[in-house]
Amino acid sequence: MVKRVARISGIAGRISKMAVLIPCMLLLAGMLLWAPGGGGRAAAATTVDIEEEFTLEINSVGDVHCTDVLKYDKGWFDANGAVFEDYPSLLSRNYTQDTDVREIPNFEVKVNARRATVTVTYDNPGGAYNEGDNWILYGYPSKPADESAGEMVFEDQFIANSEITLWENMEVALTTTVKTPQGATNMAYDTTKKVITYVLPWKSASTGMWNWIKNNRPILIAVFALILLLGASLLTLHLVSRKRIPVLVKQPKTPKEKLPPLPPPPPGAPQP
Repeated sequence: MVKRVARISGIAGRISKMAVLIPCMLLLAGMLLWAPGGGGRAAAATTVDIEEEFTLEINSVGDVHCTDVLKYDKGWFDANGAVFEDYPSLLSRNYTQDTDVREIPNFEVKVNARRATVTVTYDNPGGAYNEGDNWILYGYPSKPADESAGEMVFEDQFIANSEITLWENMEVALTTTVKTPQGATNMAYDTTKKVITYVLPWKSASTGMWNWIKNNRPILIAVFALILLLGASLLTLHLVSRKRIPVLVKQPKTPKEKLPPLPPPPPGAPQP
């Protein structure tokens, strides 16, 4: 009986020790799992990170000029960056939807191997929509991290596997800056619709000579008024200072006197 009690107490002691060791082992496993180079989210990404700065500049008619600067790890870029120089159009797929077959206007890629950066610029005509009372930009699921007059900054971090990473898993830190056109007011973020709104009177996108005349109308009016004034002054000066020119009277021509006819030659003389 005593031996049985001792055995039971020994088992209980081992169980109590395991109860202490198991949480410690689980904690250690969790630390290893989430440590850099371990499993979980960090394991899904490689050691190469990308810092992306995406800027959208909107003009007065809703067209958007986009600039995307991708800063890579120097070692990775030295080994792989030549692909972007050899195939610049490869990155265009990152800025279109699968169903979008249109050509991206003014698409340009600049590679800086020394700084390990790729700068992509292009235009998005009609990127902002005129809703009558205000303008709207769609596609902003999270709130802005910072706001200032006419500008909003959004921040996000995610794992990408696309053309910009050459189909490797990379963790991207994205900063998106949205700039409204000059004269825009009441820039705001709608948390319900996940959109950006601002107020700006609509302007026609007319171009060419007529648009230049409209934009420079006050100057042209002043120039034409000066020309008319100068012309009137010259005309007045001419009228006051001009002299009368004498009129020459044309004298009638006197008729020429007719000579008498020659006498006929004598007989036997040669005829003229």
